[in-house]
Amino acid sequence: MKQLPWILVGLLSAALLFSLFFRGCASPQSGQGDTVWLPVRVDTIRDTAVAPPVSERPAGTDTARLPVYRPQKLSGSASIPDSIADTVTVVSDSLSTGKDSVDVIIPLTEKEYRTDDYRIVISGYRPQLVSAEFYRRTQTGVVNAPAPKKKRWGIGLSAGYGIGLSGKTEPFLGVTLNYNLLQW
Repeated sequence: MKQLPWILVGLLSAALLFSLFFRGCASPQSGQGDTVWLPVRVDTIRDTAVAPPVSERPAGTDTARLPVYRPQKLSGSASIPDSIADTVTVVSDSLSTGKDSVDVIIPLTEKEYRTDDYRIVISGYRPQLVSAEFYRRTQTGVVNAPAPKKKRWGIGLSAGYGIGLSGKTEPFLGVTLNYNLLQW
């Protein structure tokens, strides 16, 4: 009987070392799955080769009123001043009527650029973006966590009070093979 406490201390030490050694081999608990988090990566793609327009069609006309330049009459000198040397002057009957502007008809066009990734429509004289549609390839993945494995059978240390082989109630301390009825 004097050796019983030392045997129990040895068994408890062995159980402690066994549990520490095999802790990493345990199955994943709830909330742990096979989810792998990769570092965030941003790709920037610049495309300098613009594809020709898929379609180009007339979109109507626009009337713009442009100013008419009338040079001042030169007084006393037959040479052209440096300030208007680059200017083209047109002398016609319409200028002599005193108009300060002329209506000019400007044709408008609409161009459509399209690839697998985008669709862009540009329209007019002095182009303005009419619409843009981007088609991004997005892939979404869902990782399901595995259900925790319910372990019913186990080996453990037990302490209790029960009926022994002699028929008397006595305390018990030892290693047992057990079946778990409830888990928490």
